[in-house]
Amino acid sequence: MQRLITSISICVPYQGIDHAGGEYYRQHLTALATMYDLVSVSPGTRQNIESSELVDPSNVQVRLLNRSGLLAHRRFKILRGIYLYLAGPSAGLVNMHAFRRDKDIARSLKNSSVIEFQWTEMASVVKYVKKVAPDVPRILVAHDVVSQKYERRLAAESGRNRRLIKAIRLSRIRRGEVKLIRQMDRIISFSEKDAALLETLAPAVQIVVVRPPLGSVNLGRDRRDRGADTRRVLFTGAMGREENHDGVMWFLDEVWPIVRSAVPAAEFVIAGGSPRAQLIEYASRLEHVLVTGFVESLAPYYDSADVFVSPLRSGAGVKFKTGTAMLHGLPVVATAIGAEGIGEESWYVAVADDPRSFAEALILALSDETSRRTASRVGGAGASALFSTESFASRLIDSFRFED
Repeated sequence: MQRLITSISICVPYQGIDHAGGEYYRQHLTALATMYDLVSVSPGTRQNIESSELVDPSNVQVRLLNRSGLLAHRRFKILRGIYLYLAGPSAGLVNMHAFRRDKDIARSLKNSSVIEFQWTEMASVVKYVKKVAPDVPRILVAHDVVSQKYERRLAAESGRNRRLIKAIRLSRIRRGEVKLIRQMDRIISFSEKDAALLETLAPAVQIVVVRPPLGSVNLGRDRRDRGADTRRVLFTGAMGREENHDGVMWFLDEVWPIVRSAVPAAEFVIAGGSPRAQLIEYASRLEHVLVTGFVESLAPYYDSADVFVSPLRSGAGVKFKTGTAMLHGLPVVATAIGAEGIGEESWYVAVADDPRSFAEALILALSDETSRRTASRVGGAGASALFSTESFASRLIDSFRFED
């Protein structure tokens, strides 16, 4: 009989999930399934209920939290929002209450060899987990450092009142994050940068760096020059996320007009689910800008692009989209945050936060085939050495071993 891992997550793992963190989770469980039995626990949201029919890997047992009851009623929506604001990183009142009520989950926790938490927010149930299964090792998979994300939001805010509100929020987030991560036996981080930040918050907790799998290497295909008709720039990401929306809007406002004036054949494709109405309306007024919404596969968009951009100005953690583009053989222009956790500056056409510098680097990449090929080769080789799926599983499995 294999040993059991109970995994507490925001989402259900399935093929085709439309955000990078969810795809990481799927590949994470796929690797562990070779050695462990797995139970995945996640909120019983509409999306998770629908996705539970598509679970991948198929041998994962899924437990959805029953979010019924008084606290789930819409009349308490404001109360739930106030709680989330005051509590710091949290799965929310409804999910935490449902978690404590579920006897099957309690049984799974007691029978586990390891209990893992995906995303710091889901570690907010750790107090109950420790009560039910005090001797079972606990691992947090830290997708990012939550407090860093809120620090950057505060730094970007100019309004006095909004700065005050965000400063209070940051204080609650940092205090809550420290409290949660210090109750772990081990933390898995995706980068050395995040590991160093986490160590300052929880110096007594063991932190292991396991770089995420960003896909198989696809560097050798023929990316033929399409001549002067088109030069395609690509961005991919879940467009409902504030960080992605903000970065793309900044790019369209500050960078794209400069690029179009120099390269009239340039077009910009924004591929990803849940684009906001503001973006759709704005893009419709611009020439050569396409917002796709959700697509079944990003592969055709990587294959047809000339350059990838990662114009992020906020957020935290490793930027999966940037490394994935490199593995697909695309040269990349990024901001410092857009390049975060993905290699060295030499892997990029350029890393630039100034709109003019960003635009000039993109113009060079679109206009000069040698620049594109050089950045593609260097970035692709670096990303394949650190982030390919082929090297991920053994590192992850090692991180789940505890001495008996």
